[in-house]
Amino acid sequence: MMTMLQSIPWTQSTPMSALVLLSVLIFMFFLRDFVSLVPSLLGCAVRTKENQILEDSMMLRRSRNAVFAVSLMPYALLMARYRLWCPSFLEQAGDFAMFMTSFAVLVFYFGLRFFLGRLLRPSNVSRSWSAGDGTGYSLFILLMIVSVLMVACMLTLGRSDANVQSAMLTNLMVAGALLLIRRFHILLNLTTLFPAFLYLCALEILPAAILVVCAVLL
Repeated sequence: MMTMLQSIPWTQSTPMSALVLLSVLIFMFFLRDFVSLVPSLLGCAVRTKENQILEDSMMLRRSRNAVFAVSLMPYALLMARYRLWCPSFLEQAGDFAMFMTSFAVLVFYFGLRFFLGRLLRPSNVSRSWSAGDGTGYSLFILLMIVSVLMVACMLTLGRSDANVQSAMLTNLMVAGALLLIRRFHILLNLTTLFPAFLYLCALEILPAAILVVCAVLL
């Protein structure tokens, strides 16, 4: 949902400047984990099997989960700055309120995915189900990294906030489509075509659809 953007630099907002600084410091603290995970994360994006390999490694899985948690804040900051999720009643909200809303939206989305994954988990589950759950975390980290680099490049080139917003929405849609493809491939290893599609609708499409509908109707 495209929204009119305020071109007020965050350097004029003490709370937002503090949050950006905190996010950078946390990122630097986990920099080694980010760098060590990049090959596995890229593999998860291009090969379904790599998701299973990552889940089978306890060290990689724990590192991935920690980096995922760290990635929520910087992406929420970008969401707030460029109004990626902004129902009409939030159009006049301040930057800090938008950040808190964006962070809450991310927590809600991934929390709902986690809840549905546990609720619908078959009794005779294989390791592939866990790999499907973790695929969203892996791709989100890649989305955050690509988004930060892309925003930095576009601002350096003098692109407008509206152009950056459009590019970020495109990145988000590409990541979402990739998640659906990877999760569907994993589900096909567990069951047949139609049940796999129903699982995909409940596990991935439903949480995203709730956010889109809320953004459009509220």
